[in-house]
Amino acid sequence: MNLKESIRRILREELSPRIRRRVPDDEMEKEFIESFNNAYDIVKRRTISSNFFLEVISLTISMMMDSFHWGFVTTLPEDEFWYNEIYNELENHYRDRIIRMYKEREGN
Repeated sequence: MNLKESIRRILREELSPRIRRRVPDDEMEKEFIESFNNAYDIVKRRTISSNFFLEVISLTISMMMDSFHWGFVTTLPEDEFWYNEIYNELENHYRDRIIRMYKEREGN
């Protein structure tokens, strides 16, 4: 792993204070596991995709955003466009873990 990849990995490991202030770590972890399990089950029932793990990533993060939406919408300024930024941060943070968990479930 080169230096650039190491820096990216380290940056993905930590969520911003903006998220951590609004969602406790234990609640974030619980929601991640629940969202991943639900997303995996939904995607595996559909057999039309060839990019299963990409769909699992997207669906997992979308489910997490749905769960935490109320906390962000009620505490962030109304004129701030935060949804995509937080979605991307969560995706960057959890992407490698989702792929690893998906592969473990698939036996790879």
